[in-house]
Amino acid sequence: MAKRKTTLTLLLSLLILCAPGFNTFAAGQNEKYQLHFKNVVVVPDENFGEFISSFSLRLEQVFEGKAYKLIQFYEIPDNEIKAQLKANGVELLDYIPHFTYFASIGEKLDPADLSSYEIRGIIDVDVDFKLAPMLYDESYPDYAFHGAENLELMVSYYSNIDSDAAVNALTNAGYIILRRDDDGGYVHLLATTGQIRSLAALPFVVFVEPVYPTPEPENYTGRTLHRGNAIAVDFNAGRHYDGTGVSVMLQDDGMIGPHIDYEGRIGAQFLSYNYGDHGDHCAGIIMGAGNIDPKAKGNAFGATLYVYGAAPQYPGFTNIPNHYNTYDIRITSTSYSNGCNAGYTTLCRTMDQQIRNYRSLMHVFSAGNDGGSDCGYGAGPGWGNITGGHKVAKNVIAVANLNYQDELSSSSSRGPAHDGRIKPDLAAKGSSVYSTTNPNSYTYKSGTSMSCPGTSGTLAQLYQAYREITGEGPAGGLMKSLLLNTAEDLGNPGPDFKFGWGRINALRAVQVIEDNRYDSATIEQGEVIAHQFEVPENTAQMRVMVYWTDYFASVNSNWALVNNLDITVTDPASVVWEPWVLNHFPHPDSLDKDAERGADDRNNVEQVTLDYPEAGTYTLTVDGVTVPQGPQQYFIIYEYIPDGVTLTYPIGGETMAPGEDETIRWDAYGDDEPFTIEYSLDNGENWVLLSDNYNGSLRYYNWTTPTAVTGHALVRVSRGESVGQSIEPFSIIGVPENLQVDWACTGALHLSWIEVFGATSYEVFMLGEKYMEPIGTTTINSFIVENISSSGTYWFSVRAIGENDVQGQRAIAVEKTPGTSGCNEVDALMVSVPTAEWGIFQSCMDVSELSVKVKVKNYGLEPITNPDFSFQLDGGDVITESYIGVIEPDSLLFYAFAQSIDISSIGSYQLKTWIDYPPDQNPDNDMLEIPIEVIEGSSWYPGNKQTFDSWENCLSVPMCELYTCPLEGGWINLTNEVFDMSDWRVYSGSTSTGGTGPAYDHTQGTGDGHYLYIEPSVLCFYKESIVTMPCVDLTSAVSPSMSLWYHAWGSDIGRFHVDVFAGSDLISDAVEPIVGNRGNEWKYLEVDLSPYVGQVIGIRFRGITGGGQGGDFAFDDVSILDITAIDDITADEGRFSIYPNPGAGIFTITSNSIEVGGCSLKVIDMFGRVVYQQSVSPDGTGINKVIDLTAHPRGVYIVELVSEKGAFKRKLSLR
Repeated sequence: MAKRKTTLTLLLSLLILCAPGFNTFAAGQNEKYQLHFKNVVVVPDENFGEFISSFSLRLEQVFEGKAYKLIQFYEIPDNEIKAQLKANGVELLDYIPHFTYFASIGEKLDPADLSSYEIRGIIDVDVDFKLAPMLYDESYPDYAFHGAENLELMVSYYSNIDSDAAVNALTNAGYIILRRDDDGGYVHLLATTGQIRSLAALPFVVFVEPVYPTPEPENYTGRTLHRGNAIAVDFNAGRHYDGTGVSVMLQDDGMIGPHIDYEGRIGAQFLSYNYGDHGDHCAGIIMGAGNIDPKAKGNAFGATLYVYGAAPQYPGFTNIPNHYNTYDIRITSTSYSNGCNAGYTTLCRTMDQQIRNYRSLMHVFSAGNDGGSDCGYGAGPGWGNITGGHKVAKNVIAVANLNYQDELSSSSSRGPAHDGRIKPDLAAKGSSVYSTTNPNSYTYKSGTSMSCPGTSGTLAQLYQAYREITGEGPAGGLMKSLLLNTAEDLGNPGPDFKFGWGRINALRAVQVIEDNRYDSATIEQGEVIAHQFEVPENTAQMRVMVYWTDYFASVNSNWALVNNLDITVTDPASVVWEPWVLNHFPHPDSLDKDAERGADDRNNVEQVTLDYPEAGTYTLTVDGVTVPQGPQQYFIIYEYIPDGVTLTYPIGGETMAPGEDETIRWDAYGDDEPFTIEYSLDNGENWVLLSDNYNGSLRYYNWTTPTAVTGHALVRVSRGESVGQSIEPFSIIGVPENLQVDWACTGALHLSWIEVFGATSYEVFMLGEKYMEPIGTTTINSFIVENISSSGTYWFSVRAIGENDVQGQRAIAVEKTPGTSGCNEVDALMVSVPTAEWGIFQSCMDVSELSVKVKVKNYGLEPITNPDFSFQLDGGDVITESYIGVIEPDSLLFYAFAQSIDISSIGSYQLKTWIDYPPDQNPDNDMLEIPIEVIEGSSWYPGNKQTFDSWENCLSVPMCELYTCPLEGGWINLTNEVFDMSDWRVYSGSTSTGGTGPAYDHTQGTGDGHYLYIEPSVLCFYKESIVTMPCVDLTSAVSPSMSLWYHAWGSDIGRFHVDVFAGSDLISDAVEPIVGNRGNEWKYLEVDLSPYVGQVIGIRFRGITGGGQGGDFAFDDVSILDITAIDDITADEGRFSIYPNPGAGIFTITSNSIEVGGCSLKVIDMFGRVVYQQSVSPDGTGINKVIDLTAHPRGVYIVELVSEKGAFKRKLSLR
């Protein structure tokens, strides 16, 4: 279709041109006056005298009375000279390095009047200066063709030409106009290949290029990586910058939604098509509210979004002249390509022009995903592959792709720009980003497509912060410079062509605004301005940056920088420091070199840094070296990174679940010294060590939250004497699961969920105008929502509330669709018979007078008054008792019958319980039939332990209730489809599913040892498996407990519960349940049995699989412990002693086994929390240490001594 020639590089395209007035550049010629066009480099002749003697406008090609020339000066003219020239009919337009302008010459010019203006030469604008390289080389791209002959071209005209006049002239010349962009000064039209040079020769045309290729999309830890969480905190006293009041433009693959995370904050969608979910994902990263899943909250969850298409012509950019004011668009986010290493295109110029013309505007782009490509820069694959001309504009932000560990993705496009400038500008999280997809769901995507909206969202937060702090809107250039100078330096020291200036850091940026550490000024050609500033004490690194929103360059030029400023910083000792400069020579070794100090003539940003500077007065000097389009405003950002540690997550108010994977983050300068990382569950009274020698080069720590319930959790990170700590406490408590709408009536509905361990109440939420809003609280695991319409759609969520300021995370929200279902206004529900639902009792348990206790709920909308309750055992007498009272809607009643039952004989029983209430509209849920089995049992005593190692393996077959695994030693799998739905399996080695389950047992640590596990297999999801152990005889115990080791690794781990039966009571969850993934390791769990001293009790283990195959939960090494027993905790008892034990709070720890050196003494509670820790050293007779635990709760603790000889443990009982 297209004529093809070999594309010449810039260095090989310096062809000899025959047009008068200039010569192509050759070595040895005057480099000062070179003109760098895209296809050629030329040096104009010194022909000014010849020009003024021969010039006549009548002999020139003119358009609307003007001829267009290139005028070169000996030096840059100032604004006064420009004004004088314009008054004489010569208007200087775009600048071309060096010392040259496109200029229009009008009818009133007298050539003699130009003699006093130091003009070196005036030449014609040759056609070769006006052509894009692909047109110059006749290498016409396939994507630009319309049919067999016509190319779609973008034709730019001079900036002082009326748009209507240019369009009319092109139409009259026979060209088909496709569309026009008056603000950008160009049109799209069709022309044949044979018309291209004649089109470019038109006097009003300044540049011709092919249409751009069709744009293509490029793809919880992001907020914390960017430190955006630190400026939109969850506690009242902190910063709350969530982007409220800031309007962001998204250009992408179509309409977004439906998704309630955008509720009430989509300003408008200026398109009607939808080609995928790329735009949905980017939208959620920018401004998603996390209404369905709080973990998917976007960066600027208060911002308003305006949505436009990206392909094929970026209509959002075209609408900026109107929508900047109409909709207050201030930030744009575009994650689409536009060619690779395309150079300074018309769209690129438009981007620079818009940011300069619209004060508060900032365009944000993805850098691209062509990190391994060779796009013709000259350094081979891996360099110079930013995907699009618009992204290499000087005044925009192009963003690289990081993972959550600040590591650069190999696919992330690298700089430099075509002319050696620094690109990308910044880096942000773009790998494995969790965000929205339609409808009302979430997914993970990766790429710079994700880092771009992450940056746009963070920028929206900062725009809001600036407006609220200063009372006015910020300049876009100021906000960009804030991000650049406060970024976390990654990769090579200083700027580089991979990370740009580093990873965005919203906390540092907002602190610059709060401290007013920024300034601005304007500078003219040749002017030198000095600024003094004070560097404070305790500064680890000083950064001073000067940034200017540069004048838009000529598309004809191969150099983008127009106004060139130079800076230096002079310290108190009068030492002058230059800014950092990169080597842009096209070779990998050069491009990957560290930045060096020197003068920069490529970039519109310069930075001077000093490590550990002397406090005092410094001087910044700004030199207007070349300012052809002045005056030029510039911004100064002063950043002083303290010599300390700043914790950035968690900082307070966050909600976490036990056993959840979290990433602790902090800021600190320098990599030399290691960090110490700790957490506290009691507001700092006691601290648990996570690491005391953590890599000094890292700024994150992956932490699995402890299995605890607290509202007083803190984290601290320290290095030397510097400590960074959570500003306010955060909470740890479980998240409600299985939230569902049970029934819906005309004006009300019923919600229920699984109870959360440690919750004292629950707060219920409903979707409001924009966000999930609280609508009520309850002390039980259900709630009736009233005053709703059956024809409406609603969304609901719930969170757990606990004692001592515990506030949990919201559950995944559920939708109530229009209509009614399961509605019974009067409905009494028999929920359970807790005392009988143990399932299989053993003869060693005392069940001769088993109390019958029922759990009843008012499941309707009307009160239930004076119902009758009945039970019957094995067809015997019906026992009926009347309850006198009222059961309010959605409330529970626990009722104990006065008469007990005797099931002490071995055998099977059937217990029926029911409610008799005549107004009940739903009798189907009034009765329960409970099967009971009593078998011959065996007993365990303190000191007994089960390793399962002598047992036979069961099969890991993909069956649930259809497969039975027989157990040994008095352990019993409850009957499937009677008491549960699946059996625990005896197994050794790795389970059959990859990515879950243990690889070896805990006892031996080999593939030969055995353990018990549950198998989700193919369809066994959300299935319960129950196993009981032998009776536990505690009649002679002192301070007993049960311990085990568990393995909860996998993406679909469900729940693990330990229940106790004592007397006639079933104690569900005798210890906090294990919920979710806890990592690929065996972990210790202990259950305090001291409340049951003097009794024979039952213990059972309930496992419930999750919703996928990655849910192989296992446990091993079950032991009954007591301070009188010899077991694995008290082994080698002679190593040290505790007296008295049990004791009231004051204990003496003695040991004569540690003779030299020292040891660490710890006291650990049953939740694994270190409540006491101290280093102790022996005296002449050994260790003799008195500890005071009177402030701690009564219960069982473990005392641990760790020395060079080993680690020794003993139990301690606090009475």
